Amino acid sequence: MTKTRYTIKPGQYVIIPEITARGGVSYNRSKAEREQVGDGYEQDIHSRKTVDHEEIVGRADKIRETARYVLKANAVKTAIGWVADAEGLRKIRDGFTARGTKGTTRSYPGFVILAERAADLNADAAHANSERRVQVSYVELDIQLDNERAARAIARTVRENCETLMVACQSGKPSEIQTALNKCKNMDRLAVGFQRTSIQFAIDCAKRAREDLRAACKGKEKSSHERLMVKAAKSVDLDEIEACIGNFADWSADEDEGGMSLAM
Repeated sequence: MTKTRYTIKPGQYVIIPEITARGGVSYNRSKAEREQVGDGYEQDIHSRKTVDHEEIVGRADKIRETARYVLKANAVKTAIGWVADAEGLRKIRDGFTARGTKGTTRSYPGFVILAERAADLNADAAHANSERRVQVSYVELDIQLDNERAARAIARTVRENCETLMVACQSGKPSEIQTALNKCKNMDRLAVGFQRTSIQFAIDCAKRAREDLRAACKGKEKSSHERLMVKAAKSVDLDEIEACIGNFADWSADEDEGGMSLAM
C-alpha cells in the first residue's frame, strides 16, 4: 500500500538537462598576504576574467538562458529533478529540438530552436578561433505509476514549496511571497483531482495574501510600510496552504528513503 497521500499523475516525466558552455573563458585568481584578525584572518582575493571572443561568449550565455527559460516554463524542480507532464514535455521537446515553420518552433513562434542555435554558435566559434562551445540537450525518463519513492519525492516538493509560501506570507513582505510563488510555477501540473485543486487553492491563497499586504500600505507613508505589512500578515488566512501541505503528507517520513530508480 502507498505510504504517501500523493498518487503519481499519469504521464509524468523526469527531465535531465545538459545546458553547458565550455572553453573560451578563464579566471585567474590572486591572493594577497593574510592579515591576522583575532583567531581568524582577512585576505584579499582578486579574480581576472579572460574572454577569447566577447560576441561568441555572449551568444552562448543567451542560448543557455533561453534553454533554462524553456525548462522552467514547462517543468517543476523536485527532489528527483525536473518533472514535466506530457504537455510540458511536448513544449520542452519543441523548444529544444522540434522543427516548426521555417526553422522556428510550434510552441514558440519566431523562436529558433535551441539545437539549431547551439550548432550555429559552435560553427561560428570555430570559424572565429574561439574555444567556446555550448551544449543544449536533455534526457527524458518516464515515471511509473507504482514508483513509491518517486511519489514521495514529488509530494515532498509540494509540501516544501507550500511551507515556503507559508513563511513568505507570514513575513509581511510581498517580494518574498512572489519569490515563493515563482518556485510553485507549474506545480499544479504534478497532480490530478482534488490534489491539483488543493495546489491551485494554495497558490491563490498566497496571491491574495500578497495583495492584502500591498493594500495595507496603499496611500500610507513609505516609512510605515514595513510595520503595516508585518501587522497585516498576522491576520492573513493561510488555511488553504496548510490544507495543501496536509494533502501531500508523508506517512513514512522517519523511514530510510535509500535509493530510487525510474523505469524507462
